[in-house]
Amino acid sequence: MNDRPQIPGADPADAVLRASAAAAAAAHQVGVTNVETATALAAVRRRNAAGDTGPSTALPRPRTAERWRPWAAAAALIAIVAGGAIALGQQSDDGKSIVPATEPTASLVTSSTDVPTTPTTTATPTSEATTTPTTTPTTTPAALALVQPIIPSVCASQYVCTQLANTDDGRIVTYEPTAEAFVVYDSLGLAELQRVALAEPFADAFPYIVDVGPDDVVYLSINTPGITDPSRDLLAVPLSGPAAGTVVKRWTDLDGTGDSTIVPQVDGLVVVGCCGFTETRPAADATRYPYVDRSGATIAASTTATFRLELTQGAGTLVRIDNGIETGFALPSEFQAPRDFPEVVATDDGGAVALDWIDLADGGGLFIAHFLAATSESAARVDMYKVDTAQIALLEPTRTVLVIDGDHFTRRRIADIATPV
Repeated sequence: MNDRPQIPGADPADAVLRASAAAAAAAHQVGVTNVETATALAAVRRRNAAGDTGPSTALPRPRTAERWRPWAAAAALIAIVAGGAIALGQQSDDGKSIVPATEPTASLVTSSTDVPTTPTTTATPTSEATTTPTTTPTTTPAALALVQPIIPSVCASQYVCTQLANTDDGRIVTYEPTAEAFVVYDSLGLAELQRVALAEPFADAFPYIVDVGPDDVVYLSINTPGITDPSRDLLAVPLSGPAAGTVVKRWTDLDGTGDSTIVPQVDGLVVVGCCGFTETRPAADATRYPYVDRSGATIAASTTATFRLELTQGAGTLVRIDNGIETGFALPSEFQAPRDFPEVVATDDGGAVALDWIDLADGGGLFIAHFLAATSESAARVDMYKVDTAQIALLEPTRTVLVIDGDHFTRRRIADIATPV
């Protein structure tokens, strides 16, 4: 089953709205148009003006999702106009109707004329506290940007569809809800390397992949079983070893309202709350869930790059942290007051790509920021893009994205699916 939700012709009753709200907020990799977004937000503002915010029944978004207000009326409107797919999300409640990025062809490789081939200067760590600029070739192979993956996109229901995540070494992990399995592909998505059957089904609990941590352990968020109030559980499921496919660690009573984001850090997964002005995200005293190994025992810190936000009024910095070495990037204005924490991936050019829903005065939009590190020939900078119509399923370290393209995924450059701003 791979049906996506359609726009109904009538306004449903409140009970239906609330049920749709819960599904929409937990939906994986969905998007809405700017017009639909403005309509949803306008409805929320009207309710607020009338003093009717209502209890929140929305579920948390996958991290690849756009950030929506948690009120039930807004989430329900999103559910009505959404196309199921964060997922970002990952992933999600960001709701855009699917527009194929390209027509499928028999060939896996297209033209290589747009692929960068010039050397780039990167910072090579020489100690725990210093970096020495050194020019090394970081040529992107033509195949890396242009080869199309073989990963299918399937749905078990309107709001539970295939989700994607990267391992620390670049492999792609998918959750296939119809098969109830994790499937591991190579970094290009060209070959299936491993299929891990899950010991219990999760599709009915609105699951989404939070992260793939050290020791090949997948962290999956689901609705807390038997609980009607907004509550989520965080599960650790190894991809290999004697316990592969089983839950080796479970944390309960996580926020289920959609008002927080779980962010990978060196020592585990950390909660970043919604709203208000927080100078450092994640905060030093934020709730943390330590990484575990394949047996469920707490494991040493991760070595993959992580991020934090340092925010000040009208400014701010995105900090990339590589084994204790920090590189700061000035935030563009659109990212200076995030609702919680954007989706961020460390890129192979020493920078980062961030994705977030930005609520602007003239309406909301999904924005991508490409942070480029300083080189011997150029200063650090950030290139900003507003996403057009694509449903983004995965940000890749190669500065490409995987987008939903009907019953499969397509690899595109950022400039292919977004407009520079």
